[in-house]
Amino acid sequence: MGSQDPKQASMHQVLTFHTEEWYRDLSGCCFPTEFVPVTSNEAIALLSAANSLAQPHEEQELRTLSYKVEHAVASLAGQMGVSVRVGNVSPKDGTEVQFDVYEKELKCAVVNGCCESNHKLIAWSVAIIQSLKCANHKDVMMVLQKSRNVQQLFQKRLQFAPAFDLCIALRAWNPHLQHDMQFRCCVHNGSLTAISQYNQFCYFPTLKLHQEELRQLIQDFWIKELHPKVKSGSYIVGIGVLPDKQIVVTSLQPFSEGTSIGLFDWVEDLTILQDGPFEFRIRTEPMEDVEEFASLLLDDAFKIQ
Repeated sequence: MGSQDPKQASMHQVLTFHTEEWYRDLSGCCFPTEFVPVTSNEAIALLSAANSLAQPHEEQELRTLSYKVEHAVASLAGQMGVSVRVGNVSPKDGTEVQFDVYEKELKCAVVNGCCESNHKLIAWSVAIIQSLKCANHKDVMMVLQKSRNVQQLFQKRLQFAPAFDLCIALRAWNPHLQHDMQFRCCVHNGSLTAISQYNQFCYFPTLKLHQEELRQLIQDFWIKELHPKVKSGSYIVGIGVLPDKQIVVTSLQPFSEGTSIGLFDWVEDLTILQDGPFEFRIRTEPMEDVEEFASLLLDDAFKIQ
C-alpha cells in the first residue's frame, strides 16, 4: 500500500481540529453548540456577497443559509446569543468593537496593582470579547461576510478539498466566561507541557493570587476529563474556568506555530512546549512597555472608529 499523499495527510490533520469533529467527544465539557453545514454553493455566495457581487441565484443561496442559521440559533432557545466558528477558524476579524463597552469598563475602579494603561487594556479586552457575541442570525451572517479569516478558509477549501464539508459552529453565549479566566494548554506527545493565560497583554491580579489553585484545577481536569477523550496526542486546547470552578473547553487547535499559545513563544520556548518541564505562565505585573503599547493600540483603534 502506498504512502498517503502529503496534501491529503495535511488536510486530514486540519479536519481533525474542526469544531464539528472534536465536539462530539468533548460535548460534556463544552457549552451547548449547534452546527450548520455549508454547501459549496453557499460558500461561493458568501464570497460574492463579501465583495458586493452576489447574483440573484446566489442571493437565494444566502437566504437558504440564513434560514438554517436562524433555525440553529432558535434551537439554543433561552441563551443570551451565540459566538461563531467555522471549521477551526474564528471570524473575530469580521466583528465590530463595541466602543461603548470600552468606555463603560473604563469607568470601573482601577484594580489594586494595576496601572492606568493596564486598566485600559483590560477594558479594551472586555470590549473585544463582547464584540464576539451575535444576538441573532442576521448578526451571524454579517460577521461571516465581513471576516477575511472565513473568506480565506472558504477559498482554500473550495480550491483544494475533494469535497466541501465545512460547518458553522454556533456556541451558546455564557456571560460567566470571563476573559481573565481563559487559558491555553499545550499538549505534546500525550504530556501537558505548558499552560498560559489566553490574553497575553493584560495583567490580572486575581490570577497571581490564585495561580497555584488554578494550576491544580486545570491539571486535574486535563488528566481526568479532557485528554482521555482527545484523539490527537499533540494539540493546543483553549479552556475557561467559570466562577463555580467548572472548566469548559472553548477550542481545540493543532500543535503548530499557527496556533497562539499566550505567553509562550514557538521559537524561544519550543523545547518547553515539546518536552517540558511543565510551566504555567501568567503576567505577574503589567507589561514593561504597557503605556506605549496601550497608547498605540487604542490610538489606532479610535482612528478606525
